[in-house]
Amino acid sequence: MSNQLFHTTDVSSFGSSSHHFLAGQLKSRGAYSTEPFSKEESMRVRYKKKVWISISLIFFVLLQGMDRVWGEIFVVSPGEGGIQRAIGEARPGDVIKVRPGRYRESLMLKSGITLEGGGRDQVEITFQDGNTLWGKNIKDVKIIGVSLVAGGNRPFAAVKLEEAQGVTFTDCLIKGGALSGIEVEDSNNVSIDKCVISGNGGAGVLIVDSSNVHLTDNQTEGNEFQGIAIQRSIDIVASGNVILRNDAAGMFIADNSEVVIKKNLILHNRISGIEIENAEGEVTNNTIIENKVAAIRLSDHSRGSIIQNIVASNDFGIVLGLGSRAIFGYNNVYQNRTYNYARTGPQTAKSFPVSEDRSLSSSTDISVDPYFVDERRGDYFLFVDSPLAGRGRNGGHIGAFPPRADTQSIVDIIPEPGLVRENKNAFALVIGISRYREKAIPGIKFASHDAKIMAKYLEKVRGIPRKNIKVLIDEEATKGDFEAYFEEWLPRRVKKDSTVFVYYAGHGTPDPKTQEAFLVPYDGHPDFTRKLYPLKRVYAALNTLSSKEIIVMLDSCFSGAGGRSIIQVGARPMGITLEDPLLAGGKVIVFAAAAGSQVSSDYEKVKHGLFTYFLLKGMGGEAGLSDTNRNGEVSLEELSRYVAVQVSEVAIRDLNREQTPVLRPALEFLGDRSHFPLVHR
Repeated sequence: MSNQLFHTTDVSSFGSSSHHFLAGQLKSRGAYSTEPFSKEESMRVRYKKKVWISISLIFFVLLQGMDRVWGEIFVVSPGEGGIQRAIGEARPGDVIKVRPGRYRESLMLKSGITLEGGGRDQVEITFQDGNTLWGKNIKDVKIIGVSLVAGGNRPFAAVKLEEAQGVTFTDCLIKGGALSGIEVEDSNNVSIDKCVISGNGGAGVLIVDSSNVHLTDNQTEGNEFQGIAIQRSIDIVASGNVILRNDAAGMFIADNSEVVIKKNLILHNRISGIEIENAEGEVTNNTIIENKVAAIRLSDHSRGSIIQNIVASNDFGIVLGLGSRAIFGYNNVYQNRTYNYARTGPQTAKSFPVSEDRSLSSSTDISVDPYFVDERRGDYFLFVDSPLAGRGRNGGHIGAFPPRADTQSIVDIIPEPGLVRENKNAFALVIGISRYREKAIPGIKFASHDAKIMAKYLEKVRGIPRKNIKVLIDEEATKGDFEAYFEEWLPRRVKKDSTVFVYYAGHGTPDPKTQEAFLVPYDGHPDFTRKLYPLKRVYAALNTLSSKEIIVMLDSCFSGAGGRSIIQVGARPMGITLEDPLLAGGKVIVFAAAAGSQVSSDYEKVKHGLFTYFLLKGMGGEAGLSDTNRNGEVSLEELSRYVAVQVSEVAIRDLNREQTPVLRPALEFLGDRSHFPLVHR
């Protein structure tokens, strides 16, 4: 195929247009007028003519040189040697545009040019017997949107920079080098951005004796040694990169290098995530998971700060070698297979001995499930309510990726059943009302969703058979339905050894005269008590059951002050107690969302009622926080203490109000019943 090289410039008409401009200005100033002038007027006109001629000549000269200011554009089509020929003709400021296709040539760069393809999937430049692209003693060069592939005998590097300054690679694919994909040596002010660097025989990126090199938003994958290797270099920043499935370490920093490593995802590398050997590293906000050997290892008198990283599911978590020292804090170090924290001893003939050292853990470190959005699909953002949100330094997040606002709550991910035993004699009545038949009654945004998720938890986490759970949502929860299921459905099924759970999410209302509490069915109205279902009627129906274990959970309130409560028109909000004569000595235990005049709040951030949200988190185990004695069960006492603390703290911190969940009877009056297991593991 013949080579095609096009040289274009867009400033060819500026010379002639400047003449028109000059003539027009002179004419408008009267330079060609036939009227007689006085001597003074003639001198003034001649002076003006000289000024405008001078200005116009300067303008004309500038326009003639504009093509060098703006640069020229060379357009290259597939052929033999076309790109290098364009580089040879180009001068600083010129752009070489490479049309889609495959090119077989080796490129020697020169200063001041831009080499631009339409994208790394559009332009492939391959060379068989040496570096595909080489730049020595160059400066101010941009390489954009091309694939640079070393083929044939595989040179040491697909791309090599020596003594270069101000070079930028953007949106490139770099592969095929025998020892590295891209080697940066004795260079400074180099940027490698949004590139894929894979399938190289050694390191994906090798930086030697260089400074001020930035690696941003790249993917280094499947290289036969390290993803990124740095030696004898300073002011190196690696940020936002994905470094995975390399045959050695994800990152290797050595020989007095100084590197900032932040916001990278480093996973599935066959040795370690980050190796720092006789060097200094600032390791901040990275997600380092599923690497062989260690997530982070400092050895041979290294120094570093290790802050706000997720270090999970590696063979070892953080390993500190002899003579090395580091500052630790705000890391989530979780379920690393051998040790979370370890030290290495003196090297023997066969290995480095490794021993656990929990003293490396900072008081600000935590160890919890990060709750990634979808780890199986490579989505390592955090759920909006991940336990790592707000747990970093100054209230930031831990790990490479922040909580994502569009995610569902982590409690909507139903826990795996695990070893939960099915309890055929357990029953549940679950009610959630988000909208009411009376349009004047305000809806409750998340009540029906709360009920649906609670039903799934009772089945999957508590072990209640699906057929033993009745769920009433919105229009299915009329007053007649309340009567039918509280007073007929449960009594027909419950036996002496049964356990009964009742959950209600919806409006409550007080009677301003009697201070009696009512549930508001779908067809209810606070102005008419006959349309309401008294709370004492709920207790009475449940106390007639033969079961000894009856737990009622109410995400509602009865103050009439808003939230999940309403009141008669014209009545004032009031505080009423959940104490009831039927509770004294009865079998019913009530766990309610709020006390007295308080409001049961929705928690918009997680799209649940605040009380229900922490009920679900507690039942799910909350990474062991609710199971305080670590016996695999969450008792009524453990759950109530956990929920009360969490709801109270979040209500003040996030909602600027008080909300204190209430247990009736109180724990001190429950005796052995406080140890009743709500969740078996």
